[in-house]
Amino acid sequence: MNTSEPVLSTTIYHPKPGSEETFLKKWNAKFAKIAYSMGADDAHIYHNEETDEFLASIHWPSKEHATNFLNSREFQESTRVLNTYCIIPSTKEHFEVLKERAA
Repeated sequence: MNTSEPVLSTTIYHPKPGSEETFLKKWNAKFAKIAYSMGADDAHIYHNEETDEFLASIHWPSKEHATNFLNSREFQESTRVLNTYCIIPSTKEHFEVLKERAA
């Protein structure tokens, strides 16, 4: 993966039943705010109502930005807090952003 190419980080969360609203507030107030402060171009979280999973995506201008975020103390602390509201720990992936759209 070229470090200067944009990267999309994704995280899947499984909040405990009844804690979804608090979880979302924490994600938006802390996690997304930290990501933007560290250079994220965009940060969103989506709810899959069929599986009760939440998919967070953060678009970074480069792999370096994403790596700096993942290695930050702020990321580690926010992840620890968010995981207290989850059934299982979150899982993360990074994808190189496609340069062209399919026709």
